[in-house]
Amino acid sequence: NGTVQPEYLTENFPAQDFFWFLFVMLLVSALSFLALTWRRSESQQEKPQKESDGAAEVKNGEETHRLYNGGAPVSEEEVQVEEQPTGPKFWTQRNVYLLVLLAVSNALTNGVLPSVQSFTCLPYSTMTFHLSVVLGNIANPLACFLAMFVVLRSSAGLGFLSLAAGVFAAYLMALAALSPCPPLLGNPTAGVTLVVISWVVFTGLFSYLKVVIGTLLHEAGRAALLWCGISIQVGSLVGALVMFPLVNVYQVFTRAQDCVDNRCS
Repeated sequence: NGTVQPEYLTENFPAQDFFWFLFVMLLVSALSFLALTWRRSESQQEKPQKESDGAAEVKNGEETHRLYNGGAPVSEEEVQVEEQPTGPKFWTQRNVYLLVLLAVSNALTNGVLPSVQSFTCLPYSTMTFHLSVVLGNIANPLACFLAMFVVLRSSAGLGFLSLAAGVFAAYLMALAALSPCPPLLGNPTAGVTLVVISWVVFTGLFSYLKVVIGTLLHEAGRAALLWCGISIQVGSLVGALVMFPLVNVYQVFTRAQDCVDNRCS
C-alpha cells in the first residue's frame, strides 16, 4: 500500500553473550590485579629479611671502620645529607589542577558524551553514527601517539586545550538535547560533516589531554600515579552516575526513529 516499514537486521549474536564477554574480561582483569598485588606484598615481606642479612654482613666488614666513597673518606655530615633527601611535595596547585582536568576529561569522554552519542548522530543517519564511532576510535590512538613526541607542559595551554574540546562537547550535548530535530537536518551534507568532525576533534583533543596529564603526573612520583588513577575512576563514575538517570529514568533525550516522521518540519 506504499507505506514505508522499517526492516531490522538480525544481530550476529545476542546481547546476553556480549555482556557475558564483558563480565569475563572484567573478571580476568580483577584476578590479574589481585595476583600482582599478592606478588608485590610477598616481595616486600622478603625484602626486609634480605636487608637485615646484608646489614649484618656490612657491620662485620668495613662499615665498622671509616666510611669510604669510591676510596675517599666520607664525613658523617655528608652521610646525614645523603640519608635525608628533601623530596618535592605532591599536593601543589599545579598537580591539583592537573587532577581536576583529568577527572573532567574522563567524566566527559567515559560517561557523559558516550551516553548521548546515538542521540547526536541518528537524526542525520545511521551512517553518521557509524562514521562518528569509527573515526573517533581512530582519532584516539593517533592523539595518544602524538602525545609521545609532543608534550604540552604549559598549564595555560592545557586549560585552553580543554576549553576547545569543551566547545565541541557542548555542541554535541546541544545536538542530543534537540534530538530528533537537530540543526542542519535539512542540509544533510553540512549537518553530517559537522557532527562527525565534532566527534573526531572532541575525542582527539581529550585523548591527547589525558595522555599528557598522565605523563606530567608520572614525573611527579609514585603517589601522583595513584591519584591519577583515582581521578580517572572518580571522573568516569561521576559522569556515568549523572547521565544514567537523565537517559534511562527521566528520558530527557528523545531518540530519532527510522522510517518515521519525526515532525521536524
